[in-house]
Amino acid sequence: MAKLIPHLSTKDGRHQFRIGVPLDLVQHVGKAEVSQALGDLNKAQAEVAVRELSSQWSAHFLDEWSPPGLRCQPACGPDARRPAPPDSA
Repeated sequence: MAKLIPHLSTKDGRHQFRIGVPLDLVQHVGKAEVSQALGDLNKAQAEVAVRELSSQWSAHFLDEWSPPGLRCQPACGPDARRPAPPDSA
């Protein structure tokens, strides 16, 4: 039996990321579910992409629930870019 990966949907060989938006954040996000096509990825690549998107969206949801003084820096959320690796001296 294949291992199920949360938030990974596959239909006709195409992979898609899907995550439900918490009810109290639906108005802020604008929809009840976020989905994103993963393009031309194989199964292993899709699993990695889904895990990364899932953690980004989870951080975004947590950030929205946090009081303003405790919010993440801009490195959180679905639009965040990975920080540059530290310089090795």
